Amino acid sequence: MPDTPPDPDAVVPLQQWLKLLTAQGAPMRVAMAFAAKAYKDTNTVTKLKALTPAQLAALVPDKDTRKFLTNAIKGVVAGNTAPVKRRGGRDSDLLRPLGDGDAPTNVPTVFEFHEITDVEAVLPVSLTCNRAPIKTAWCYAVARRLGFDVAEALSIAHVYVHISSLKHALGLGNILDAQQTREAEEEIRELPGEHDYRKPADNSRSWRHNRDAKVEKAVGSSQPWVGILKAKIPVVERPDGTWRAIQKGAVVEPSVAFLYITRALKDYTPHVMGALQLVAESYEPHELDVVGLHLYTAFKPDVVEWGQRGSVSVADILEQIKAPVAGSPAPDTVQDETEDVHDQDKDKDKDVHSGDGDRGTKRPASDPPEAAVTDTPAKKQRDMTVEEYEAMLDAEDDSVWDQVQV
Repeated sequence: MPDTPPDPDAVVPLQQWLKLLTAQGAPMRVAMAFAAKAYKDTNTVTKLKALTPAQLAALVPDKDTRKFLTNAIKGVVAGNTAPVKRRGGRDSDLLRPLGDGDAPTNVPTVFEFHEITDVEAVLPVSLTCNRAPIKTAWCYAVARRLGFDVAEALSIAHVYVHISSLKHALGLGNILDAQQTREAEEEIRELPGEHDYRKPADNSRSWRHNRDAKVEKAVGSSQPWVGILKAKIPVVERPDGTWRAIQKGAVVEPSVAFLYITRALKDYTPHVMGALQLVAESYEPHELDVVGLHLYTAFKPDVVEWGQRGSVSVADILEQIKAPVAGSPAPDTVQDETEDVHDQDKDKDKDVHSGDGDRGTKRPASDPPEAAVTDTPAKKQRDMTVEEYEAMLDAEDDSVWDQVQV
């Protein structure tokens, strides 16, 4: 049932004021930035109504951001309280912060991809899509191999690709406007270990500046996180002992990534997810931590522009299955031997990070493991041992994450 509209002349508390704007389509970061400049002078519906376009333009110079606020203010003034759905598109969906109105109305409660792991059945499949769904699906497969359950892996995969998309958009330099760039940088700086991300140099030596910097680091270090594919994903523990990733302070439910993957891959979801599972399960977890990003670059859609769609071949995915070393079972036995791998992982203790740089003590099986943060090379030779490969990695530049593409 929608909330009752506030009295037009009554002062609206800041929290409710922000809720009114976000319910009418304004992103929370936009509403908060607007509040910092205008709340004192527009804290009633009557004052919001009196705000002229010229005044709003002076407060919010960016045209696109101003459109959000203009429509939201119109909705508030009209007395609308029901949330407004916002439309998104392709990779840009992953750049938007989650909000109360972002969850689909009919969310699934069972997350089944019905993976097809028969190589002959999936080998001929190819499809066209953009990179973000494929990367989300791959991160999910990696997280499952590392021991997370289905719901945990889906939640982590969505936030991982969101962070990756933000960094890629910032790296390109022509995707976000000035305000969106500042907001994206601030969001990344809130992540564990990213306090100084693209932070402008500050030569201030005042005691207040130094004190504030120490406080910021101390606060940031308390956030639990898990490492996967060269990123630190903030997480929160649920009452039942399972974990969910968080994005801008909001818990990301597994349905978000599940619907994103299945809607993008459509009828080929079982084929692609099955192929990715075969690849992930052909590696030991510690090996997958090392080569995970490199494997993704070998089968991702071949595109040159942001959001562009490209071809994905399941054959290219299957080519990344690790070749057996001498004395190991033949390739056609890999599938049978890996069927119970996740059940085995659940019986093991997992590592959890309690904060920046801190490795927590051993925790129950519901706790997330840490994926090693390492470099990923251009191409792994099939006949190299893990030790030789890691030695080669040590000799290369740590540049993959800075250049990673979605």
